[in-house]
Amino acid sequence: MPPGVPAWLGVVMGGMGLVTTWVAFPIIVAVLRWWLKRGGRWDGQGDLFNLVAASWLVADTLGAGLTALGVPPLLTLPLWLYSVWVGAQAIEGAIPQASLGYCIAGIAIGLLPAIVAAGSMFALVGVLMVVTGLVPGGAGA
Repeated sequence: MPPGVPAWLGVVMGGMGLVTTWVAFPIIVAVLRWWLKRGGRWDGQGDLFNLVAASWLVADTLGAGLTALGVPPLLTLPLWLYSVWVGAQAIEGAIPQASLGYCIAGIAIGLLPAIVAAGSMFALVGVLMVVTGLVPGGAGA
């Protein structure tokens, strides 16, 4: 956290990161479910949630841990891209009618509303903290 920011704000932001993960992940899975059913590529049988969670777990956890330790986001970008690749490979292996490119496109499409939802949550919390006076900001700051 930048100097002059209360220490408890780091805990709040860490908690928000966890909450946004639990908001964004089901959004991505829902979009993937819709995307893979298009054109009869997938019949909806099987647990897509567990497949995606298992394939992303290691790379995403490592990326989040490195980010929490202060590693610049640009250096962790390869881990996030790798998790997309591994997820697409897992989906392609489980759903033979879905090509690797189609799976990557589905993940990318799912990331768009997930990013909007996560950004909206952070913006809302930020506005609430400024309005309630928990952090300095707003007019004249």
